[in-house]
Amino acid sequence: MNATTVEATGAVEACAPVILLAPSPSRAVVAAPPAIELGSPFAPSLEEGVQLRELLETQPRSLLRELLSDPKALAERLLDGRAATTMVDTALTLVGSAAVAGAALGVATNGSSLRAMALLPFALILAVIAALGPVAASAVMVGARLPWRLLAGALTMATARGAMVLCASAPLSVLGMRADPEWLGPLTIVFSFGLAGLSSGRLIRKLMEQAALVARERTGGELGAARMERVALVGRVGLVQLAFTLTIAVWSFRILG
Repeated sequence: MNATTVEATGAVEACAPVILLAPSPSRAVVAAPPAIELGSPFAPSLEEGVQLRELLETQPRSLLRELLSDPKALAERLLDGRAATTMVDTALTLVGSAAVAGAALGVATNGSSLRAMALLPFALILAVIAALGPVAASAVMVGARLPWRLLAGALTMATARGAMVLCASAPLSVLGMRADPEWLGPLTIVFSFGLAGLSSGRLIRKLMEQAALVARERTGGELGAARMERVALVGRVGLVQLAFTLTIAVWSFRILG
């Protein structure tokens, strides 16, 4: 073996460890991609959402929210120990919403805002009183005994909801009066009162039905089809009466001057 062969062999042996240690393409270790979080970072996860819902369910619900969307919770308020506190809160909601709506409508009709703030709550209270008798009479006629406290509370709640709707629609009446005080403005005011009346009438009907169901659940009795039909009849009478009396409360703006 000559010197050239020895040198070549040594060079190959020197390079051999390097070649053997080079990673094979088939055995290359590929790093795992970073985990991508599914869902929005602005929304809670499933577990957090369940915990949040459970927490909200244990918290006392707002009366305003129940007036707008939960007749069953309102019926439970009327039938338990919170009835007196609920009536005070409901009356304050009615008077406050009506006063705000009256102030806005008083400005729209170029009348006295202070007079409107005092007159509109009075007109809505008169609407409750006017609807109280016919609804009570209809309950007596169909043999569905209805305590006066329950009836007065339900009508007050429904009227408070109507006052909230009236307050929410007051800006529409103001814009209508500024655009056309002869036709469009008065029509928007009448529309606001009509919408408030329909909203209140719809709530009183649901309150009558839910109150009967909650009372039966607590006593363990059954509410048959015949009894449920009598309850529905009283609710329909309440719907018509309260919707009518609240709608004609628009008379209060005829004397603002």
